[in-house]
Amino acid sequence: MRMRSLLITIFAFTLAANGQSGDSRLEGCPDPTAIAAALAKLRNSRWQELTTARLQAMWPTELLGASCDSSTERSLESKGRIIGGHYECSEIFLFDVKRGTDRTAPEQLTNLVVHYSTARRQNATATAKIFARALGASESDVRHLGKESQNDFHWESAKDELSHLVVEFSHERTVWTITLNFSRFRK
Repeated sequence: MRMRSLLITIFAFTLAANGQSGDSRLEGCPDPTAIAAALAKLRNSRWQELTTARLQAMWPTELLGASCDSSTERSLESKGRIIGGHYECSEIFLFDVKRGTDRTAPEQLTNLVVHYSTARRQNATATAKIFARALGASESDVRHLGKESQNDFHWESAKDELSHLVVEFSHERTVWTITLNFSRFRK
């Protein structure tokens, strides 16, 4: 009984030292299934009609305006886990702003970047696969994820749009980070 208690204590301290909870998520990183569900909603949305306000309403983490906004570009970002200036778990969304002659400024989502970190490479690979599927990547593309440090995929996402997904894996200190860069554009 005493040995079992000691082993449980050692296991708990080991998890804490690695900055992980029992479900392998780093502190400050959201549930990847919640991010995947939001990515699937984005995949099914018409990006030409998606405003910053609608995105903020559908995204599972808080999105704030970023400092790079201008008259032609607007952005939103989450700041879930940033260590030493390194984005470990965060999302960034870029919108083009087109000024109309009637002084309107319609927004159009053009690009999103998701950074997600784990303590183990296999968890990073599994998370990248979940995210890629949610964005609409084919199963044959998903199977290639994790075999190389960078993967680049293109596919037709709608009648008038193409999707482009770049997935990068990096390792810094004790953390594996996936960076997904996803864009959708007219043919």
